[in-house]
Amino acid sequence: MRELQADHPLGPGDRVLHLGLPLWEYLWPLRTGAAVVLADPWQEGEVGALVRELGVTAVRVAPGALLGG
Repeated sequence: MRELQADHPLGPGDRVLHLGLPLWEYLWPLRTGAAVVLADPWQEGEVGALVRELGVTAVRVAPGALLGG
């Protein structure tokens, strides 16, 4: 988590959208005071719309989620 924080700093004002990631990546933003935004993986729609609607400042996506699998 320290390496992630060093590479992609998060703080209390951040809202992080997670799509299909391991548990420890959900814990990383919480350790920094950022909020975790959980999206329904079966929800139809565009990720960009979620980002705008929920005020997301960072997105973490598993590679398989980008490929539709």
